[in-house]
Amino acid sequence: MAGKASSSRKKDKNPAKDDSALTEERIVAAARQIMETSGLDSVTMRRVATELGVTAMALYHHVADKHALVAMVADQVMDVIPDESLGGVSWYEALRHGFLAVHREIARYPGLGLYISSTNSFYPSGYRKLKKTIQMLVDAGFDEHEAIEINYVLLAYQGGYFLTEQSAQRSSAMPITDEQAEGPPEIRSRAVMNSYDSFIRGLDIVIAGFRAKLAAKQVLLG
Repeated sequence: MAGKASSSRKKDKNPAKDDSALTEERIVAAARQIMETSGLDSVTMRRVATELGVTAMALYHHVADKHALVAMVADQVMDVIPDESLGGVSWYEALRHGFLAVHREIARYPGLGLYISSTNSFYPSGYRKLKKTIQMLVDAGFDEHEAIEINYVLLAYQGGYFLTEQSAQRSSAMPITDEQAEGPPEIRSRAVMNSYDSFIRGLDIVIAGFRAKLAAKQVLLG
């Protein structure tokens, strides 16, 4: 009898089955794994619970709902990206590198980029990065209003990319007309046009505009 009781206690301590072993870290990690492999739409409280070997109700002791869970994922995803340090690098190179690092990390999780772009508030890790970027731009010669505007433009540009990408994936393809068939294959659909290379080229053009604006300002100031 004692042997059976001991065996039963060992089973109860299995972290995959024991609700008391749940933590926010484990829940977020499971949600990230699902999101990375299957996309944002596949993340549900029930599926995360299944991955962890617990009931869906057990999750609600740690996370209010799916919206709160996705917010936690978004905050953690951005938090793993190291903050940029100038270290002899120009402000525009640091801006480009930092922006692309965030973009690449978010893009690993299908649907997360558009979710973040459609949220009015900033996540804690994103807000910290925003403040550091603003300070970097102020140190480079922009005033605070200009620095905030630059961040807004970059975020809007990134949001447009994620929106076009997700819309192209979800929408049904329209039949190609004779006129379209005769044109370059690169413009036959939005899905084909929405390439990462085009995103990079556009980003470089936007940043070049910021550089030109700062140069003109410095000339005026003498």
